[in-house]
Amino acid sequence: GQLDIGAEQRGSEMELVVRAAGERITLDPEIRRALEGPMADNELTSRTAAAWMTARLATDSGGHVMVQTDDGLLVLGAVLRL
Repeated sequence: GQLDIGAEQRGSEMELVVRAAGERITLDPEIRRALEGPMADNELTSRTAAAWMTARLATDSGGHVMVQTDDGLLVLGAVLRL
C-alpha cells in the first residue's frame, strides 16, 4: 500500500490531506460518522473520540473535514481557519 500526507497554507486556511491506497483499506462506519458529524457527546467511545475531536477542531475554527472512500482508496482532509 501507499500513504501520502500533505499540508498547504493558503491565506488564512491550512489544508491537511491524508491519502491511503491499498488492497484492504477500510474505514469504520462509526469513525466516519464521528468525522462527518454530527455525533452527540454521549455517543462517543474510545474508538471515536479522536475523530470527533478532529472534526470539532476543524468546525470550531470555521473549517471542515472531508472523507472520501473508494475501492482500495481512503482520502481524509481537513481545512482549518487560522
